[in-house]
Amino acid sequence: MVSALKTAWASAGYTGKNLAFLCSVSHPLNTDYGDGGTKETMLAGYRTAANTWASSVDNVTVVDLSQVYTAAQMTSNGYYDGVASAEAHLTQAGYYAFGQEIVSKILASR
Repeated sequence: MVSALKTAWASAGYTGKNLAFLCSVSHPLNTDYGDGGTKETMLAGYRTAANTWASSVDNVTVVDLSQVYTAAQMTSNGYYDGVASAEAHLTQAGYYAFGQEIVSKILASR
């Protein structure tokens, strides 16, 4: 996908230095609901793979959402939408908080 977008960008006459990609793997999952943490362990592996991949591709940055909020903080702030088994979705406040933190980190890195 990144290659296709870079090609389209260049075909439109734009310079590559003005194109950047930001991606992430899912927010941390609460591991207290009986799966032994296997989902969060799987996501940790995906986060590592995403960071490795991004280090090999120009203009790609990965935001590790597990470094923004922990599962415990998300639970305490009420960011999971519903019961733990439905934690793939966040409340509006949860999505807003992550978005705000991500934008703050982008602006701080300028």
